[in-house]
Amino acid sequence: AALAGASMITLDPAQVARAIQRVPAVKAATVSRQWPHSVRIDVTEHQAWGYWQAGPQRLVIDDQGRVLEQSRPPAPDAPTVVDVSASGSAPVADADTVQLVQRLRTDGTFERLQVKPTSFVFRRDRGLTVIVANGPAAVFGDSSNYDFKVHTWQALLQEMRTDRVPQVQVSQ
Repeated sequence: AALAGASMITLDPAQVARAIQRVPAVKAATVSRQWPHSVRIDVTEHQAWGYWQAGPQRLVIDDQGRVLEQSRPPAPDAPTVVDVSASGSAPVADADTVQLVQRLRTDGTFERLQVKPTSFVFRRDRGLTVIVANGPAAVFGDSSNYDFKVHTWQALLQEMRTDRVPQVQVSQ
C-alpha cells in the first residue's frame, strides 16, 4: 500500500484500495482509517475454482470462468473443462458452463444418480457434455431447464439399471 509516512488527514482510502486491486492476485480490497494512527486494509484474494483446457493450454479459472493470472490454487479435486472446439485463438472459458459444472458437483446430482464424472467436455456448438464412468454421457448444453435435464438423465439411468431399455443391434 506504500502508506508509510502518509498523512491520515489527506489519505484517500478509495484510491489506495484501487491501487491494491491492480495486483493480479487481489480480487477486492477495502481501506479504512483507524484513528488516530492506523489504517486497516482488508484484502480478498482470487480463489481458483478449476481449469479450462483448450488443446495443450490449461488455464486456471475462477467460479465465473474468468482466467486468473495469480490466485490461491484450486482444490486438489478441482474440475477441468476440456474445450474441444477451441481454434487457434486464445481460449475463452464459457461462464455458463463453469457455473453448470459447479452446480452439478455441489447439489448432489452425481450422488443421487450414482455416477462418477470422469470428464467435462465443452464444444461451442453443443455446450457441456458430462462423461461418466458408469453410465451414458449426458449432453447438457447449457444451464437452461436444468431440473428437466437431470430428471431425464435419472430416468434413463433407472431404465438402464432395470434392463428396460431396448438393446439396439447394429448391422454391418
